[in-house]
Amino acid sequence: MRTTKIRNKQGEELTTKEGVPLVENKLEEGDKFIPIYNNISERVYEYLDSEGKTKKAIKYSIKAIVRDKDGKDHGEVYISLTPGQAKVLQNRVDEGVELNQNMFVAHQYIHPKWGEQIGIGRVGNTKPHKKFEDFETKE
Repeated sequence: MRTTKIRNKQGEELTTKEGVPLVENKLEEGDKFIPIYNNISERVYEYLDSEGKTKKAIKYSIKAIVRDKDGKDHGEVYISLTPGQAKVLQNRVDEGVELNQNMFVAHQYIHPKWGEQIGIGRVGNTKPHKKFEDFETKE
C-alpha cells in the first residue's frame, strides 16, 4: 500500500487538531483488503480551475482492514479509490454481494488509453482459464 502525506499548495503538511499528519492510502498490486462496511464513501468537492470556473471533483474511499503485498498488516484504514475501483465495488453491492464478507485483491492491468492501472477483484472468485485443449475432442 502506498501512503503519502497530504500537503497544501504551499507544500506544508496538513495535520489533525491533535497534530497527527493526514495521509492518503492507495492500493498497489498484490494488496489485499476486507471492507468494514458495505458502502463506498463519496465526497464531492468544488474548486476553481485555472480559468476561474467552478468545477466539481469526486473522491471515493472505503474503510477496510488491509494487508499489503509484503504481508504487513495496516489494520483499519481508509483507502482512496479511483472512479473505476469504486464502480467495481458498487457493482458488487448492486449484485447483492456483502463487501464485508469478502476479501479483495488489487491487480495491475494495462488500459489502452490510460496505461498501467490498478484494478480490484475478489479473492477466490477466479477460475483457471480454459485452454483450446479443453475444448478439443480426443479420438
